[in-house]
Order: sequence, then structure tokens, then C-alpha cells
Amino acid sequence: MLLEKLLKNADIEMAYVDGRRVAALCYGTEIDLNSKPTHEELFDCFTNKDEVSSKIRIPSLMFKGI
Repeated sequence: MLLEKLLKNADIEMAYVDGRRVAALCYGTEIDLNSKPTHEELFDCFTNKDEVSSKIRIPSLMFKGI
């Protein structure tokens, strides 16, 4: 749901998501159910980062040249 919301807010119609990374992210936050993954962690789940990064605006990634 968070990935979908991130893509919808950035008006991105299609993105490729690595299911293994999403599963690893879910497994890592399973211990603390109140914590949500950061936008950077969600961005790491995309396999087409070049296409997505041109439209998405995550302040901490904007200055890294990603």
C-alpha cells in the first residue's frame, strides 16, 4: 500500500518492483509493527530506478544524483 501511495503521489503510471526486496523490507520491520519504511527504503525496491527517479521527489535522494 505504501509503494502504491508513493507512486500515485508522484503520478507514476508504471514501475517495476523487486518482490524479494519488498519481502526483505517487510521482514525487517516485522519486529516493530509501528514503524513504517522510509521513502528511501521503498525507492530501493524499484528495479527501474532511473525512470522512477526522474519523476519522484524524495528530498534526501534529490541531492545524491540518483
